[in-house]
Amino acid sequence: YAENQAANATVGTVAATDAVGVTGFRFAATGTTTSADTYYTIDAGGVIRLTAAGAAAGAPTNDFETAPNSFTYGIEARDAVGNWSAAQNVTLAITDLNDVAPIITGPSGGAGSTASAISVNENQTAVTTLTADKAVTWAIVGGADQGQFSISSTGVITFASPPEDGAVITAGFLFDCPVRFDTDRLDVNIEAFGAGRVIRVPLIELIG
Repeated sequence: YAENQAANATVGTVAATDAVGVTGFRFAATGTTTSADTYYTIDAGGVIRLTAAGAAAGAPTNDFETAPNSFTYGIEARDAVGNWSAAQNVTLAITDLNDVAPIITGPSGGAGSTASAISVNENQTAVTTLTADKAVTWAIVGGADQGQFSISSTGVITFASPPEDGAVITAGFLFDCPVRFDTDRLDVNIEAFGAGRVIRVPLIELIG
């Protein structure tokens, strides 16, 4: 069964047959309908459910990231006369869900940093490449200038269209590009020209 279940969730069902009918089940280790570790219960129909303890945050029976990922119990069945069967081992295995957020790495700030920045030259489309510690779907989902950028399926960020020669661009303008999470953004600062170079593109500094 998948991790992150609620208390009293059904996680498995066992069955038995008998000539006079099966009327109940129990855990062999306790002789009761509750497992020795108190994580599971079993009812008269063989339905196994998580207890509040089994569903608690961080419990190994409800969190794949907390070992072990499987639990084996001896289960006995009772017939209508009251006879109990020999115990049969039943294993309950916890499966993983994609419940851990990815960690993004940008051009600066390190993995998981809430902000990252890069400076790029004028007249080019390439900006930077983002990476993550797991498979993700990339998208630019906010920021006043998000329309000026695109991001590929592999995390490559580019200008939607490069500034042309002779175009008026902004020196020191910050482009906010939140990527997938509202706490992550990429600030791109365009350096229009270097000291001592001949100015080819007219620049206007906009403050506001």
